[in-house]
Amino acid sequence: MLDSPAYRARLANQTEWSQRSMARFKDMLRVVARITISKGTGRGAALGLVRLRPTPDDAGAWRDALQEKLRPETHDGIISMHLLESEPELSGATAGIPATRNEGARDWFVLIDGTQVGAVSAVIAERFTGPAASPFPPPISVGTYCLMWDLAKSDLARS
Repeated sequence: MLDSPAYRARLANQTEWSQRSMARFKDMLRVVARITISKGTGRGAALGLVRLRPTPDDAGAWRDALQEKLRPETHDGIISMHLLESEPELSGATAGIPATRNEGARDWFVLIDGTQVGAVSAVIAERFTGPAASPFPPPISVGTYCLMWDLAKSDLARS
């Protein structure tokens, strides 16, 4: 579907709202990914994002190592953990999307859902940064985010 002519046409002709929104992004990446590992259930109020850059030669070893690292039940306050592997052929900058760099088109992203930012930060430190990153290179970037509020489709209908 994401490589269909209809999707590519929509991608090449962004709406005015999309253009205004994307202009506010800093260091935007456009990445299409598939979930290859998913453990746990649900979404939390805190989210961790770990950006990794395996090479085609070591992708299998990374995937094997992440099977163990992505176990939410071994850390209090962690609800679910997921690995998203980029689809390089579908990712990257396009003429209509002002992604500043294309290097993220091959990156992988670990999503960590938790009950609080402290729990998510602890898991990132324990499993992905410093000595815990070994034998692989450290992450390209890490971030933690806190959900302030959410809005459901039914909420929009009321406004």
